[in-house]
Amino acid sequence: MEFTEEQYDKAIQALKDAKKVFDKDYKGGCPVCGGDCLPHQCGHNPLYAMKMCEEISKASEELHHKLHVLSGVHTYMGEPIGPNAIRVPKKE
Repeated sequence: MEFTEEQYDKAIQALKDAKKVFDKDYKGGCPVCGGDCLPHQCGHNPLYAMKMCEEISKASEELHHKLHVLSGVHTYMGEPIGPNAIRVPKKE
């Protein structure tokens, strides 16, 4: 995905607006979108979007690992572990 110069300018302006919360005369509200939210929780703040992506990535990595365990992964010695490693004897 490639971004346009306009998208970069918009993101930079949103970051500059979000940074206004550190000004002495900040009175509340979101300087990024103008709503009642805070800039560190505003969907228009690129830093917040980046934080959400990191959290989603971490959660999906944890899920990926759990799915490997549930499917019966093998240890470095070749021993199967996890629920899929359980073999029920067939009735004769």
